[in-house]
Amino acid sequence: MPFIFLDGRTFSSAPDVQDVVRAATQVHADYRILLLSCPDELALERIRKSRGEHLAGNRDADLYWEVKARFEPITLPKLDVDTSRSLEECVEQCVAYLQ
Repeated sequence: MPFIFLDGRTFSSAPDVQDVVRAATQVHADYRILLLSCPDELALERIRKSRGEHLAGNRDADLYWEVKARFEPITLPKLDVDTSRSLEECVEQCVAYLQ
């Protein structure tokens, strides 16, 4: 079954999420939500390590805290994935949810 995978946005507000759900509904497609997160310290470490290599020029600790402060809970069914776990565990969890 074909699918579209959206990544790269924070989907930090309910309208962001609803835009995707509405688009899926309009084309009679199912949708699944994966909420990937990790502890603040790890997120900040990853940001520091990717400095100068990441495509987003504004990706820094200030942006992280700004987005986190305005992040609205996702109330639709979703899979919460803790990305501090191994990549293999995260992928396994996601694949199982998407099947």
